[in-house]
Amino acid sequence: MNIKLGEDSLNVLSYLFIGEQEVNGERKACVSVCPNTPFTTALDLYATLGKQILDGYLLSALKNPENKLSEAELKEKFYDAFNVYVSNVLAAFIPDKDLRPDMTMDAIMQKENEMVEQAYSKINREDRRKAAKNIAREKKRLSKMSEV
Repeated sequence: MNIKLGEDSLNVLSYLFIGEQEVNGERKACVSVCPNTPFTTALDLYATLGKQILDGYLLSALKNPENKLSEAELKEKFYDAFNVYVSNVLAAFIPDKDLRPDMTMDAIMQKENEMVEQAYSKINREDRRKAAKNIAREKKRLSKMSEV
């Protein structure tokens, strides 16, 4: 995959080590970041490389003759998958329990349910019907995503 970077990105790339290493008897490409990389530069690296990889993958998927999805549908799938990925990275890096030890999953779920019920109680019957329809469609979409 070719990655096209703007001139501003070249300064950021000076913080990268790109090479190969052996993993389970196979040569694999590896990318490491210098230990003295400023935090904002590390975020710029992540954003720049991540965007380029996703753009390349999207273009590749769109050109694939077996692909039956539109560009908008592919972007939606990528967006959802990337959200899950970033959430998992953040959870591994700084688990929620370390950020807010006072918050349990049960407490979060209870508060979310209260907020949903409060908002739901404020809408009229027709809007409730539309909301139920949207919820059913979203459940269907999410179940398809889990199949991928």
